[in-house]
Amino acid sequence: MDIDSWLDYKFKNLEQKIASLKQSIQKDTIDINISNPNIRSSGGEIASISPSELVIQLALDGIVYNEEKAERGECKCVPLPTGKNLCWAKGIIGALSQDQVKKYCKPETTVVEEGTKIPEHVDKFIEASEKCKIGKTFDGKKIKTLEDRLICMHQKLEED
Repeated sequence: MDIDSWLDYKFKNLEQKIASLKQSIQKDTIDINISNPNIRSSGGEIASISPSELVIQLALDGIVYNEEKAERGECKCVPLPTGKNLCWAKGIIGALSQDQVKKYCKPETTVVEEGTKIPEHVDKFIEASEKCKIGKTFDGKKIKTLEDRLICMHQKLEED
């Protein structure tokens, strides 16, 4: 699977995560499982994190299926507008979290790829997140909760 196909899959997966979060919020049983313990919560705390951090937390979560291959440190990365890299490694399914990048990507074997559509897609996600911050207005209503923010982001991303 090439990077652009994977990215299309990953963003569809994000839409599914957003839909699942909305359902959880409606049932008041939200369980956000993200790597940063400072924003793992129920309710609105995640709604106030920066748009670029939201991208990093929601999009990245590599699953290690072959530790030996992963430890070789052969990563492919794409620079993001956030200043961080979006990386993949042999032995890991999906994009890597920043902790996984530190653990598995060795500078001497990491390749940074230019010219993909990934930064463009991330820019759109960040832009939607920025437009849908808590306190802003969407459809004539003030965005007050995580649910409001995710609904707003979903609609903004569908517009593009």
